[in-house]
Amino acid sequence: MSKFSFPIAEVYEHKLISIKGDTSYFYEIDGVDLEQMSIIEKDNFFNQLKSKLNILEGDVWLKLYRIDNSLYLNTSVEGHCLGLDSKLCNNPLK
Repeated sequence: MSKFSFPIAEVYEHKLISIKGDTSYFYEIDGVDLEQMSIIEKDNFFNQLKSKLNILEGDVWLKLYRIDNSLYLNTSVEGHCLGLDSKLCNNPLK
């Protein structure tokens, strides 16, 4: 994650661009309603996510955000959504 510089200087569609020109990508994860999941379902979801995170290449990073009961993913690699159903999140800072 050290390769990405903050603060964010520009947002173009689902791309976040830092003041140094580093780019990351923002997605909304579909089909994950944490409020409706049981404790066991949540544990299973996060355990599967953890196993996928453990096999990332060294320079790839991901951040998960929960905003207003929705789950979002910010990543250094375009299209890298860990196999989760996702859609581009245009204007993620709004």
